[in-house]
Amino acid sequence: MICAHKIYALNIIDYRHFPDDDALRVLTLYDRKRNKALEVEYLTIAYFELTKKYIETANQRHWRTYFKTGEAAEDAPEYIKKAARIIERANMTKKERDMADQLQRAEAANDSVIYTAQIEGERIGEARGKAEGEARGKAEERLAIARNLLEMGMPISDISRCTGALEDEIKKLTH
Repeated sequence: MICAHKIYALNIIDYRHFPDDDALRVLTLYDRKRNKALEVEYLTIAYFELTKKYIETANQRHWRTYFKTGEAAEDAPEYIKKAARIIERANMTKKERDMADQLQRAEAANDSVIYTAQIEGERIGEARGKAEGEARGKAEERLAIARNLLEMGMPISDISRCTGALEDEIKKLTH
């Protein structure tokens, strides 16, 4: 006995394919000779027509917004926002993904420095220590990001604009 895998195909189209106003059309295989649908839906094909006005659910409305604009609405479900982030990352070049990863690591390191400084400031009981720790953490983050961008070959003026670090500070990192 051969076991077939189920296949689901979703076609997102920005034109009218079917004559009615329903945005979503889901089709499965049908046995015309026996005049009945197959017991197991091995193949399902869906068409989501972005031009149609009748949307059945709020989630379909959110998907249409995303596919038309490339942006997930603020009130969209988290899984749609997550899908948008995954697609955005997939469309990045390797260099852009590397930069995004480095920024994320630098932000995590900064958060750690700030947290440590906050704990120390609280332990000593000085509000000034907390503020100085946060400032020191932010400065370290800027320089860590700048160092990574320098290694990637980005011009110093662009690094300064991206990180807020002074060009003189960035130049010192090259020595």
